[in-house]
Amino acid sequence: MRLSLTRDLLFGALPRALNGFTTLGLNIYAARFLKPEEFAIVGFSTTCFIMADGILGSAVDLTVAGRLRDPSLLRPDEPTETEVAGVLLKSLLSVLLMLVPLFAGEWLGRRIFQMPGGRMVFTLVAAATISILLIRSVQLFYQLRFRFKVTGSLDVTLSTLRATSIVTILSIGIRGGMALLAAHAACLASVALMFGARIALQTPARVFSGGRRMMRGLFTAIGPAFASFAVGAIVARFDLFLVSARGNAAEVGYYTAALTLVAIPEVVASYLAPVLLPRIGAYRTAGIFAGFFQKVLMAVVLLIVAVWLVSLGLHEQVFRHLYSAQFLPALRIQQFLLPGALATASLMPLTLNFVMITNPRIFLTADIAVAAALCAIYSAFSLSVESLALTVSALRLVKAGAVHGYALWFARSESITAQPAERSTTPSSAFPPS
Repeated sequence: MRLSLTRDLLFGALPRALNGFTTLGLNIYAARFLKPEEFAIVGFSTTCFIMADGILGSAVDLTVAGRLRDPSLLRPDEPTETEVAGVLLKSLLSVLLMLVPLFAGEWLGRRIFQMPGGRMVFTLVAAATISILLIRSVQLFYQLRFRFKVTGSLDVTLSTLRATSIVTILSIGIRGGMALLAAHAACLASVALMFGARIALQTPARVFSGGRRMMRGLFTAIGPAFASFAVGAIVARFDLFLVSARGNAAEVGYYTAALTLVAIPEVVASYLAPVLLPRIGAYRTAGIFAGFFQKVLMAVVLLIVAVWLVSLGLHEQVFRHLYSAQFLPALRIQQFLLPGALATASLMPLTLNFVMITNPRIFLTADIAVAAALCAIYSAFSLSVESLALTVSALRLVKAGAVHGYALWFARSESITAQPAERSTTPSSAFPPS
């Protein structure tokens, strides 16, 4: 088990972390060439399509993964009807998503960026979202079969394409945020087509037909997860939307610059999740999940505390090295946001998916409470941007502690109430291949 986990972390988590760091690195690199107002377009738009993926993609993928708990039932090169239903459902939701830029794009652009061209910006956001949704389905297909070398190659390919295109655009003198956003969307679409075409060609007509019939049932099943992910994704960046609603384009740029740095722990933690997700069902079936969860949680918490202690002495030097002087107002915002970002990151490797599979209403309740508290405080005190960052960080710390406590209690309770026969017998299919 340990060898298998180490191998999967090497081929699964590291390439995804590379992809995430590529996104952050390219944003920081672009900030050297763009004004805060132009950087706001790139940062805000990137947040939008990542959030849309978190709402639509995560709910569908987690529901699909929950229905395919036994890896031994999966064919190596052929998707199941459930997986096909997930892709078809994402495609339908994507078509509906395109209506947003069609009817409201121009208004949103003038409201957030104080400039025309919003319809094109949010059309590119929608196109990037569709591509990400399909990429996530491809990755889920290989993750469920513990073929992390393929998912790793996908992430490396995407990172290489994006870095090459964006650095080239900036090097030849193109400075617009719209051009960088178009490059992001084109790279995502290319990788989705490159890796998804093979699976599509290997899907028999009978599986496709079965998946189409399962769409309605899958749509009904994703309800709790969809609601939790939707509220969670919106709350996760609700502060940015508040700044966009009340601030100007420069303040949106400053806040986005701060979010780019504090997102690093969240990116690293989130890319451990795909490696651990398939083990939740397998280890629960084997009756060994509680011990595994406790070890992972302890390691994550110790690592998060260590990162925070190190950051106390380095964050200002790192910020001044990465950003130009015109972004210095973002420094204190970043300092206030970091503790909450670390707390959120601690949920992502294992706790998030475990709670979403077992009781997604916990996250829904916690996120609604956080959103309500943030709105009440922000409205009552007319918070500055810095005070808003500090408030958001405090609320995220409270939420993370509560969710971790519930997950640990539930895992232990599930282990205690399991039948002795279940705990003493280890099915061969419960473990991934070593």
